Amino acid sequence: IADTGDLWAVAGAPTGAIAVGDGGVVIRLNQAGFSRVACDTEVTLRDVARLPGGTYAVGDEGTVVVIDGDACSVVHHGGPTLHAVGLGPEGHPIVAGDDGVVLELVDGAWTRVGVNVLGASIRTIWRSDRNVYLAGTGGVIVRHILVDGS
Repeated sequence: IADTGDLWAVAGAPTGAIAVGDGGVVIRLNQAGFSRVACDTEVTLRDVARLPGGTYAVGDEGTVVVIDGDACSVVHHGGPTLHAVGLGPEGHPIVAGDDGVVLELVDGAWTRVGVNVLGASIRTIWRSDRNVYLAGTGGVIVRHILVDGS
């Protein structure tokens, strides 16, 4: 895709996906091609995830955006760079990044979660059917058992 810069992440399926990257670029992809989604940020977006509550992307300066159709808006800004977005152990969206920051969306507000990763930067979030894993710099990996009643 010309004049896009680097793309950092993509989420979705061939029938509909979202890619994010440098300068706040958001690209909607489908079988017919692609279209740009205007977003009210110019920071690099480093990860994107389609979650039950919406499509979220995260990036530099603690930025979290929500992508809905042809719209993209900042829902959190401020703090360390965020590198990962996923679904947390209680089923809420979580984001994580530099300096061990982990934020969770509960009742419309992003709040810090006390996860001790000894200041390591979190680079990825992965959720299985039983656990949520955070992994990052210095070989840090944290596992949290799902809170789902089973």
